Amino acid sequence: MAPDSEIVCQLKQQIIDSWHDHDGGTPAEAARHYAEEARLNPLFDDSGALEGEEQIRAWFEFQRQKFSTEDRWDFQHRVIGFRFQLQGQWVKSQQQLLTTGQKRQEDGKIRTFMVPGHGSDVWISIDGAWKILSRSIEIDFAFYRDPALMNPLGFLKNSNDK
Repeated sequence: MAPDSEIVCQLKQQIIDSWHDHDGGTPAEAARHYAEEARLNPLFDDSGALEGEEQIRAWFEFQRQKFSTEDRWDFQHRVIGFRFQLQGQWVKSQQQLLTTGQKRQEDGKIRTFMVPGHGSDVWISIDGAWKILSRSIEIDFAFYRDPALMNPLGFLKNSNDK
């Protein structure tokens, strides 16, 4: 059974907001989207599954320290597709993601990256507010290139442009 359109509209915005805070919010802002007993499983790193809001907030703190704004910027998960399924009081959601940004490599060179993947969530309504009960994040592959080579439509200026 598909969830009704009002729930879908509300959840779409909350999902986008959760990814926005995941990328650039404070650890507390990122963790606020999760239920107290939530589980986050970032399958792309070796941290393992995180249980509870405090472990999730601590993971976001670690990520902010590991990837400073001097070494990685314009980082964002772009949600490019949704699927929803109602299961009792829960709503399962799958999102197709395209993660993009810029990164300074160890050799000092700047690289643009694109990382396609997907997120799988279970959302639950707690006292009228939707919260993430579980989220898994998977990546398909990482694609790094010189920023000038990632400009097929000519939007980026190069050193010869005036």
